[in-house]
Amino acid sequence: MARLPTTGSDTGVWGDILNDFLLVSHTSSGTLKPLVSDLDLNNYKVTNLSDPASSQDAATKHYVDTASPVLSVASKTGDVSLTKSDVGLSNVDNTSDANKPVSTAQQTALDAKLTRAGDTMTGKLAEAVIALTDGSTINIDASLGNIFTVTLGGDRTIADPTNPTSGQKIIIRLKQDGTGSRVVSWGNAYKFGLDVVQPTLSTTGGKVDYLAFIYNAGSSQWDCLATARGY
Repeated sequence: MARLPTTGSDTGVWGDILNDFLLVSHTSSGTLKPLVSDLDLNNYKVTNLSDPASSQDAATKHYVDTASPVLSVASKTGDVSLTKSDVGLSNVDNTSDANKPVSTAQQTALDAKLTRAGDTMTGKLAEAVIALTDGSTINIDASLGNIFTVTLGGDRTIADPTNPTSGQKIIIRLKQDGTGSRVVSWGNAYKFGLDVVQPTLSTTGGKVDYLAFIYNAGSSQWDCLATARGY
């Protein structure tokens, strides 16, 4: 084991002993040798070192690469433990989707809904009136509503309604234009019976006739339930 020379002894070999001692930590050119094993500093700090430049400069890089390190989180320092209030989420609850509550406004709106199984409604019920496009063939999309209206600008064909629903009821409002005497022919899906026959439309200009139908999905036809003319 290398050692320093001892005072009062080692006469004539001081230089050799000192060189052996220095060669433990220095190269022959006088520079420090690199560390080849872990350095135990016994809980002492090494200060005034530059930041490591690569991952090999430190086994664990506990340093900040940027010029502005994080000093606190939510006004807390040290070993920080955050709550939902610390990050502005005090009203958040970690509940399952099935158990999430609704707001008061949402519950009020839900309470005002009619149930599909039957309910009592107060106030009026007004269905939307769907304006049809006049043309040589007048098309009806039954998925848009139940009441349809058109002013006849000439003799027309009323096409079979598309997108029907079994049991759906519709009312078709046909108005004569200023000329009047417009006639219509009906698509193959419209059916008239013994009691409610196919009507002859009003001929006076500006008059309105109504026809009511119900969709029979079994026969894929619209059965006429009623007609009313001359309004």
